Amino acid sequence: MLLCCPIGFSGLQSRVTSTRVLVPAATRSDAVTAGKPQWWVSPMEMSVACLTDVLTRAGADVTLASVEKTLELRLNHGITVVADVFFDSCAQTEWAAIASPGGEGSERLADCTALIELLRLQRQKLRPMVAVGESPAELLAAHQLLEFDEKATSYPSARLKKVIGAACAGWWDANVVVDRKVVTSQGPGTAMACALKLVELLFGAQKASALSSELLCPCTY
Repeated sequence: MLLCCPIGFSGLQSRVTSTRVLVPAATRSDAVTAGKPQWWVSPMEMSVACLTDVLTRAGADVTLASVEKTLELRLNHGITVVADVFFDSCAQTEWAAIASPGGEGSERLADCTALIELLRLQRQKLRPMVAVGESPAELLAAHQLLEFDEKATSYPSARLKKVIGAACAGWWDANVVVDRKVVTSQGPGTAMACALKLVELLFGAQKASALSSELLCPCTY
Protein backbone atom coordinates (compact mmCIF):
# COMPACT_ATOMS: atom_id res chain seq x y z
CA MET A 1 0.00 0.00 0.00
CA LEU A 2 1.59 3.22 -1.15
CA LEU A 3 1.46 6.28 1.07
CA CYS A 4 3.03 9.62 0.26
CA CYS A 5 3.87 11.78 3.27
CA PRO A 6 5.48 15.07 2.26
CA ILE A 7 7.35 17.04 4.89
CA GLY A 8 5.70 19.61 7.09
CA PHE A 9 3.39 17.34 9.14
CA SER A 10 5.50 16.88 12.27
CA GLY A 11 4.15 18.24 15.53
CA LEU A 12 0.50 18.12 14.54
CA GLN A 13 -0.47 15.41 17.00
CA SER A 14 0.50 17.59 19.98
CA ARG A 15 -2.00 20.22 18.83
CA VAL A 16 -4.96 17.81 18.97
CA THR A 17 -6.71 18.09 22.31
CA SER A 18 -9.45 15.46 21.92
CA THR A 19 -10.41 12.47 19.83
CA ARG A 20 -13.80 13.68 18.63
CA VAL A 21 -13.98 12.93 14.91
CA LEU A 22 -16.71 14.23 12.62
CA VAL A 23 -17.78 12.24 9.55
CA PRO A 24 -20.25 14.26 7.44
CA ALA A 25 -22.41 12.24 5.06
CA ALA A 26 -25.02 12.77 2.37
CA THR A 27 -27.48 10.69 0.42
CA ARG A 28 -26.58 9.49 -3.06
CA SER A 29 -27.72 11.20 -6.26
CA ASP A 30 -30.03 9.00 -8.35
CA ALA A 31 -29.00 10.84 -11.53
CA VAL A 32 -25.35 10.01 -11.00
CA THR A 33 -25.82 6.35 -10.06
CA ALA A 34 -28.33 5.58 -12.82
CA GLY A 35 -27.06 2.86 -15.12
CA LYS A 36 -24.54 1.40 -12.65
CA PRO A 37 -24.43 -2.44 -12.60
CA GLN A 38 -26.16 -4.05 -9.64
CA TRP A 39 -22.89 -5.25 -8.09
CA TRP A 40 -21.55 -1.73 -8.02
CA VAL A 41 -20.95 -0.48 -4.46
CA SER A 42 -21.19 3.20 -3.68
CA PRO A 43 -17.85 4.84 -2.82
CA MET A 44 -19.76 6.94 -0.29
CA GLU A 45 -21.03 3.92 1.63
CA MET A 46 -17.67 2.12 1.54
CA SER A 47 -15.74 5.13 2.78
CA VAL A 48 -18.37 5.92 5.44
CA ALA A 49 -18.10 2.34 6.72
CA CYS A 50 -14.29 2.30 6.72
CA LEU A 51 -13.86 5.70 8.34
CA THR A 52 -16.43 5.21 11.10
CA ASP A 53 -15.52 1.59 11.88
CA VAL A 54 -11.74 1.96 11.95
CA LEU A 55 -11.80 5.19 13.96
CA THR A 56 -14.28 3.75 16.47
CA ARG A 57 -12.12 0.65 16.90
CA ALA A 58 -9.18 2.95 17.64
CA GLY A 59 -11.12 4.65 20.43
CA ALA A 60 -12.20 7.85 18.71
CA ASP A 61 -15.54 9.43 19.56
CA VAL A 62 -17.01 9.36 16.05
CA THR A 63 -20.08 11.36 15.05
CA LEU A 64 -21.79 10.61 11.73
CA ALA A 65 -23.60 13.81 10.73
CA SER A 66 -26.22 14.15 8.00
CA VAL A 67 -26.14 17.22 5.77
CA GLU A 68 -29.60 16.25 4.53
CA LYS A 69 -33.02 16.98 6.03
CA THR A 70 -33.27 13.43 7.34
CA LEU A 71 -31.00 11.30 9.52
CA GLU A 72 -31.75 8.25 7.38
CA LEU A 73 -29.36 8.26 4.44
CA ARG A 74 -29.95 5.97 1.48
CA LEU A 75 -26.47 5.45 0.10
CA ASN A 76 -26.89 2.93 -2.71
CA HIS A 77 -29.06 0.02 -3.87
CA GLY A 78 -31.25 0.11 -0.76
CA ILE A 79 -28.39 0.22 1.76
CA THR A 80 -29.33 2.77 4.40
CA VAL A 81 -27.46 4.21 7.36
CA VAL A 82 -28.83 6.36 10.14
CA ALA A 83 -26.71 9.35 11.09
CA ASP A 84 -26.17 10.25 14.74
CA VAL A 85 -27.11 13.91 14.33
CA PHE A 86 -27.93 16.61 11.83
CA PHE A 87 -24.89 18.52 10.69
CA ASP A 88 -26.17 21.85 12.01
CA SER A 89 -25.74 20.60 15.57
CA CYS A 90 -22.01 20.03 14.91
CA ALA A 91 -21.10 23.43 13.51
CA GLN A 92 -20.10 24.97 16.86
CA THR A 93 -18.12 21.97 18.10
CA GLU A 94 -14.34 21.66 17.93
CA TRP A 95 -13.21 18.43 16.30
CA ALA A 96 -9.90 16.61 16.50
CA ALA A 97 -10.43 15.68 12.86
CA ILE A 98 -13.04 15.94 10.12
CA ALA A 99 -13.16 12.99 7.70
CA SER A 100 -15.21 13.43 4.53
CA PRO A 101 -16.19 10.32 2.54
CA GLY A 102 -16.23 10.22 -1.25
CA GLY A 103 -18.69 9.15 -3.90
CA GLU A 104 -21.63 10.97 -5.45
CA GLY A 105 -22.50 12.48 -2.08
CA SER A 106 -19.33 14.59 -2.13
CA GLU A 107 -21.16 17.15 -4.26
CA ARG A 108 -23.88 17.32 -1.61
CA LEU A 109 -21.21 17.83 1.05
CA ALA A 110 -19.67 20.61 -1.05
CA ASP A 111 -23.04 22.39 -1.11
CA CYS A 112 -23.18 22.48 2.70
CA THR A 113 -22.05 26.00 3.65
CA ALA A 114 -21.76 25.14 7.33
CA LEU A 115 -19.41 22.27 6.53
CA ILE A 116 -17.20 24.47 4.37
CA GLU A 117 -16.94 27.05 7.16
CA LEU A 118 -16.12 24.34 9.69
CA LEU A 119 -13.38 23.01 7.41
CA ARG A 120 -11.93 26.51 7.08
CA LEU A 121 -11.80 26.73 10.87
CA GLN A 122 -10.19 23.29 11.00
CA ARG A 123 -7.42 24.55 8.71
CA GLN A 124 -6.90 27.68 10.78
CA LYS A 125 -6.51 25.61 13.94
CA LEU A 126 -4.07 23.20 12.27
CA ARG A 127 -6.19 20.12 12.87
CA PRO A 128 -6.46 17.15 10.50
CA MET A 129 -8.85 17.05 7.56
CA VAL A 130 -9.43 13.85 5.62
CA ALA A 131 -11.06 13.57 2.19
CA VAL A 132 -11.62 10.39 0.17
CA GLY A 133 -12.38 9.78 -3.52
CA GLU A 134 -14.15 12.75 -5.10
CA SER A 135 -14.10 14.83 -1.92
CA PRO A 136 -10.52 16.15 -2.22
CA ALA A 137 -11.55 17.86 -5.48
CA GLU A 138 -15.26 18.60 -4.94
CA LEU A 139 -14.96 19.64 -1.31
CA LEU A 140 -11.40 20.83 -0.63
CA ALA A 141 -9.97 22.06 -3.94
CA ALA A 142 -13.18 23.66 -5.20
CA HIS A 143 -13.48 25.71 -2.01
CA GLN A 144 -9.82 26.78 -1.81
CA LEU A 145 -9.15 24.58 1.22
CA LEU A 146 -5.82 23.33 -0.17
CA GLU A 147 -2.65 25.42 0.06
CA PHE A 148 -0.82 26.30 -3.16
CA ASP A 149 2.26 24.27 -2.18
CA GLU A 150 0.47 21.16 -0.90
CA LYS A 151 0.18 17.86 -2.72
CA ALA A 152 -3.07 15.91 -2.77
CA THR A 153 -4.72 12.96 -4.47
CA SER A 154 -8.29 12.01 -5.37
CA TYR A 155 -10.20 9.54 -7.47
CA PRO A 156 -8.03 9.37 -10.61
CA SER A 157 -10.38 10.80 -13.23
CA ALA A 158 -9.10 13.42 -15.66
CA ARG A 159 -11.58 16.02 -14.42
CA LEU A 160 -10.75 15.58 -10.74
CA LYS A 161 -7.01 15.56 -11.45
CA LYS A 162 -7.44 18.90 -13.21
CA VAL A 163 -9.39 20.39 -10.30
CA ILE A 164 -6.75 19.25 -7.80
CA GLY A 165 -3.88 20.43 -10.02
CA ALA A 166 -5.34 23.91 -10.32
CA ALA A 167 -5.77 24.30 -6.55
CA CYS A 168 -2.42 23.19 -5.12
CA ALA A 169 1.03 21.85 -5.97
CA GLY A 170 -0.48 19.08 -8.02
CA TRP A 171 -2.32 15.77 -8.09
CA TRP A 172 -0.18 12.99 -6.62
CA ASP A 173 -0.49 9.38 -7.78
CA ALA A 174 -0.58 7.58 -4.44
CA ASN A 175 -3.27 5.71 -2.53
CA VAL A 176 -3.00 8.08 0.42
CA VAL A 177 -1.26 11.45 0.49
CA VAL A 178 -0.47 13.29 3.71
CA ASP A 179 0.69 16.88 3.47
CA ARG A 180 0.71 18.86 6.71
CA LYS A 181 -2.76 18.53 8.19
CA VAL A 182 -4.52 17.27 5.07
CA VAL A 183 -4.99 13.56 4.32
CA THR A 184 -6.39 12.68 0.89
CA SER A 185 -7.13 9.26 -0.54
CA GLN A 186 -8.07 7.95 -3.99
CA GLY A 187 -11.24 5.96 -3.42
CA PRO A 188 -13.22 3.25 -1.65
CA GLY A 189 -10.40 0.70 -1.96
CA THR A 190 -7.99 3.03 -0.17
CA ALA A 191 -10.38 4.27 2.53
CA MET A 192 -9.16 1.81 5.16
CA ALA A 193 -5.53 2.84 4.66
CA CYS A 194 -6.69 6.44 4.90
CA ALA A 195 -8.54 5.77 8.15
CA LEU A 196 -5.52 3.99 9.61
CA LYS A 197 -3.36 6.97 8.73
CA LEU A 198 -5.72 9.21 10.66
CA VAL A 199 -5.53 6.77 13.58
CA GLU A 200 -1.75 7.20 13.49
CA LEU A 201 -2.05 10.98 13.57
CA LEU A 202 -4.51 10.95 16.46
CA PHE A 203 -3.30 8.00 18.54
CA GLY A 204 0.24 7.26 17.37
CA ALA A 205 2.00 4.76 15.12
CA GLN A 206 1.86 1.90 17.64
CA LYS A 207 -1.92 2.05 17.85
CA ALA A 208 -2.27 2.24 14.08
CA SER A 209 0.06 -0.72 13.57
CA ALA A 210 -1.83 -2.85 16.12
CA LEU A 211 -5.16 -2.01 14.52
CA SER A 212 -3.76 -2.70 11.05
CA SER A 213 -2.77 -6.20 12.20
CA GLU A 214 -6.16 -6.77 13.82
CA LEU A 215 -7.94 -5.80 10.59
CA LEU A 216 -5.56 -7.87 8.42
CA CYS A 217 -4.98 -4.75 6.39
CA PRO A 218 -1.64 -4.73 4.50
CA CYS A 219 -0.75 -1.22 5.62
CA THR A 220 2.56 -0.45 7.30
CA TYR A 221 3.44 2.69 9.24
